[in-house]
Amino acid sequence: MLDYLRRKITSILQLRAIKRHGSRVGWRIAPRYTKYLHECRKTFIGTMPLTSEAIVGAVETFQRDGIASFHTTENKNVANLVYRKILQRQQEGEEMWGPVGTSGNRNYTGCVYRDFPELEELFRGDVGRFLYHYYGAYFKIFNAAMYKSVNMGVAPQGSQLWHSDSGPGTCVVVAFYLHDVLDEGAGVLHALPWKHSVDIFKKEYNTLQFMAKSVGVNLRDASREARRDLIAKYYAKAIQDKYSEFVIGPKGPAGLVVPFLNNVIHFGGYPQTDRERLAVLFHCYPSDKPPDFVRYRNEGLRKNKPYPLNPSE
Repeated sequence: MLDYLRRKITSILQLRAIKRHGSRVGWRIAPRYTKYLHECRKTFIGTMPLTSEAIVGAVETFQRDGIASFHTTENKNVANLVYRKILQRQQEGEEMWGPVGTSGNRNYTGCVYRDFPELEELFRGDVGRFLYHYYGAYFKIFNAAMYKSVNMGVAPQGSQLWHSDSGPGTCVVVAFYLHDVLDEGAGVLHALPWKHSVDIFKKEYNTLQFMAKSVGVNLRDASREARRDLIAKYYAKAIQDKYSEFVIGPKGPAGLVVPFLNNVIHFGGYPQTDRERLAVLFHCYPSDKPPDFVRYRNEGLRKNKPYPLNPSE
């Protein structure tokens, strides 16, 4: 009984952290990232860059839904340059991609930020303006990765299923498409707006307990894979039953930018058979100083940890 009450209290505290801090990283940890964001806003001494109505509108949509999209000529130019370089290197026989997993995702083996310096223009331009206006402060890029996704002829797996990442609520994931993603067959990202995601989170603990018990599994002792499977099934059914009309799946020409909160319920990277999806993902956070582009170029932005353990890192 005592153990049950302890888990119940933890579940309540976790849900409160989700509501207050937009984070599933843990109720003890989540507040420090929100606190740091407020500190960054207080100490920001720069001026907000001028921007277009499209970016302002995207910021407003993002603040409401936790996902938005925008497309500009300068972003399309960057996408075209990077895509042409990739095609040329592949035609020359260079092996750029890691082994294909069962889900069909292949990681770029190099450092995408350093190998494709054109990407910096995104953050000196419209993507940077979006982040400045969303955070109301400086921003930093924590890591960057590029993925090639193909359909392996099997059912969706891993990140291709509905899920919510456990990370700080101040993290903005910026997805940047290198080619046209104009239809569902392109394997575009889909996300459920934040307020509807929270509705599903409210019932997650009790529902998972019931689902686990119905298949003879103790949720507390379940493996990571078993928990992930239960969560994906719960999210999928909840969305199908009540929220399918609210799902957002941005589409557009090469250079489409899709920022999203990694704690919203989402999935992506499952293109139609015989097609592939190429996307670069950046994990961004608020900062108390301007982005250090020189360090990014010199050291690269490979992913070596899921999120900054210290918000000011």
